[in-house]
Amino acid sequence: MTEIQTILAGAFEGSIPIDEAVRSLKPFARLDLLTNPAVVSFAKPHNVSILLSPPAVVAQLRRFQDGSVTALELQEWAALVRLSNAFDAPPPPAADVDWFDELWDVISDLACPAVFGPITPASVGEYLERLAKYQGSAV
Repeated sequence: MTEIQTILAGAFEGSIPIDEAVRSLKPFARLDLLTNPAVVSFAKPHNVSILLSPPAVVAQLRRFQDGSVTALELQEWAALVRLSNAFDAPPPPAADVDWFDELWDVISDLACPAVFGPITPASVGEYLERLAKYQGSAV
């Protein structure tokens, strides 16, 4: 696993705080996650591919609910996931090629609260409801 992949995977899973992940990625990329537009621009192309796991997204939302991360940290986390070009959804079920669209929509909404509304306990509750269809997913 490359250093970039280790940092991004750790940030995604919540084992590395977002501010630490941003600091650790500075030698490899320009990151402005709270600007409009937010930017993640790597100095050199990377071959990082991390599986976008619905349970990990739900876990991050629950961290906000329990006060482990702030709204700003959740926004930065979502922007990093959305803009780093390192995350891929698993193959969708054959019967529903758009299966993971809702997952990406929630991440996009979180990354841009200026457009989709502030990150609040109520909005996070709504996001969790939208992701309920993934419960029991092995991914």
